[in-house]
Amino acid sequence: MSSISPSTEKKSPGATAERILFLLKTRGPLKTADLAPLLKVSQEAARQQLQKLVDSELIVGQLMPAQGAGRPSQKWVLTELAQARFPDTHANLTLQLIDSIRAVYGADGVERIVSDMERANSAEYLSVCAPLPTLEQRV
Repeated sequence: MSSISPSTEKKSPGATAERILFLLKTRGPLKTADLAPLLKVSQEAARQQLQKLVDSELIVGQLMPAQGAGRPSQKWVLTELAQARFPDTHANLTLQLIDSIRAVYGADGVERIVSDMERANSAEYLSVCAPLPTLEQRV
């Protein structure tokens, strides 16, 4: 007899389900028909794994607009609960990039890049806000 409670089992998908989560994280929304060959399983096996992930609240179906004639398709996307399973290393990557820029171009190079980014962001902001007539709309 398992000592794991049913609610714990629900939150612990198997290896195939973990692969689905990884594919959705790295490739974005996918249909069941797209997942099955990537997993090297039948569409029915993929559906069973997807249902486990839905039951665990790790994925949800999202209707996508029809491409041409036909009905909309459903693609699977990660929930916030599933997203939280993946480490967020953006801060470390940012620091590494700044250190690399500093090593290659010096502190002045970092300042030039930051100034250029500020100019580009300001120009984009102004181009979006300029046509708006009121302060309330700009905010």
